Amino acid sequence: MDGTGKVESQVSEPGVYNESRLSPDGKKLAVPMVKPNPDLWVLDLAKGTRSRLSFGGKNADNAVWSADGRTIYFSYTPNDGPMQIYQRPADGSRPQQAVIATQTDGVATDVSSDGKWLLYEEESAAAPGYGALKALPLIGGTTPLPVLDRVDWQSNARLMPGSNDWLAYQSSEAGSTEVYLTHFPSGGAKYQVSLEGGTQPVWSADGKRLYYLDARQRLISVEVQANKDSVNVGAPKVLFQTGIRSSSAGSGYDVTREGRFLLTNSVNESPAPLTFVLNWDAELKK
Repeated sequence: MDGTGKVESQVSEPGVYNESRLSPDGKKLAVPMVKPNPDLWVLDLAKGTRSRLSFGGKNADNAVWSADGRTIYFSYTPNDGPMQIYQRPADGSRPQQAVIATQTDGVATDVSSDGKWLLYEEESAAAPGYGALKALPLIGGTTPLPVLDRVDWQSNARLMPGSNDWLAYQSSEAGSTEVYLTHFPSGGAKYQVSLEGGTQPVWSADGKRLYYLDARQRLISVEVQANKDSVNVGAPKVLFQTGIRSSSAGSGYDVTREGRFLLTNSVNESPAPLTFVLNWDAELKK
């Protein structure tokens, strides 16, 4: 869709899709497809082809591209044990392999634009429904760095492109679920972005705008002016009403480098007519 919500093209046939993520160059899409269990697939949007990336286990989900687009990090649930974070070359040239072993469910949420950090969330064993945000160094280290000790599970945290000094995430700490900004990687002060409900924050490619879904599943745009120490958030602007189902936990949409939107829209049409039979119980009495 364009910035007004006008549909420009349909990139796949109707199906059951989970969280989708565009490659850095916008030419490919990583998306779990339920057939019957979620497996991760890569769709080439230009060629119209697809390739399966994950195999085995119960499901694969929450795909995140590396900064150079060569590797995909994703959540993989083996036949036993918690959901873990795996990686595999986007072209499938090598088998999938574990990135880090977490004691509870772990999901990748983003990779910094300089390729140095993998941002991920680990579910809390003591407080179900909550988790901790951590950053795993991808260059020159193996010890995760704590970012936020307590966040909502599936907080949809995203790093600001370019500087990587800020991250956006959703939280229900004040009651309703809202979108916030905080420093990366130190955390600290929090700045509320959404005003009347907000989920699924996604940055523009230049890091100057933050998009999110409001409580009515409308796509909202907010201008963000940030430097290393401070941030200025503009007034939310409604772009258009989406068809993203409200039960979607995250990544129901993504943004291209040109500012277009790829949405996983609900399909409400039925291929066959629906017939209502009235007074059917009267036939039973004959």
